[in-house]
Amino acid sequence: MRKNLLKTLVAAAAFVAAGAASAAQVYTMNIGGTDYQFDQIDWSSGGSAWSPNYDPTNPNATFDLFVMSKAVGLNLNNASVYTFDASSPFELTLFARLNETVIDETTKLNPTRTTQDFTLNYGSWTVRQDAAKNSDLSTGAGIADGNVVLTGTFNPGLSGQFALNNGVTGQGSETLEGVVTITAPGFMTPTPVGTTAGTELRFGNAANGVGWTAPVSFSNGSDAGVIDASMGFNPNNQLLLQADGSQGFIPEPASMALVGLGLAGMAAVRRRK
Repeated sequence: MRKNLLKTLVAAAAFVAAGAASAAQVYTMNIGGTDYQFDQIDWSSGGSAWSPNYDPTNPNATFDLFVMSKAVGLNLNNASVYTFDASSPFELTLFARLNETVIDETTKLNPTRTTQDFTLNYGSWTVRQDAAKNSDLSTGAGIADGNVVLTGTFNPGLSGQFALNNGVTGQGSETLEGVVTITAPGFMTPTPVGTTAGTELRFGNAANGVGWTAPVSFSNGSDAGVIDASMGFNPNNQLLLQADGSQGFIPEPASMALVGLGLAGMAAVRRRK
């Protein structure tokens, strides 16, 4: 009997773990004494991305892109389960740095072409938690002064596509996969080892009227510096974009197996009763 029960537990654990690997993983975050289950951090549509060295006339355009934002909520199955507001005990902020290369030669040589493709060379990201709740996306202040709770890197490879309109307005999206290198103890369970982030980017007139204010500076002055608040290009080839995104996570395989083992154990005990 005990051997059969053990076989049932192992088989069920493997089945549940396999299913969890193919579906969105549910995590738990404690906020103000309440546990919230979520599968995505929803980053603000008022976030910004900035490149100090993007040059559309360069046929070998490799450039840096900085991203800053703050969390507006937690989602589960594309529905909001928690909203960060003035009553929240803390805020979450994001700062990322990417290095990318334009890979569509015809686009670089013909500015009237409508699409441009990018590949990621390397990238890193950090999420901070701050009880002071002093971040300001319009000035870039307070983004990088909290405690680090998540950090990691993005994997190189094809990162996204951008639709252009004569170089003065446009929008596009990027999907970035990576690894989690640091998770603060107790911040979220289970412990994630990977991440998938999706970002929608807009500049010029495409960024008007959608809840975004062009910032006057970025959070990390040593890397990103002070920017020109004009949308689009300025004389120094700075590029400023609105950034809206969300971020999901991938758990440790051992965590998925333990969850499956626990569920299978409860089912087996129920049957025995």
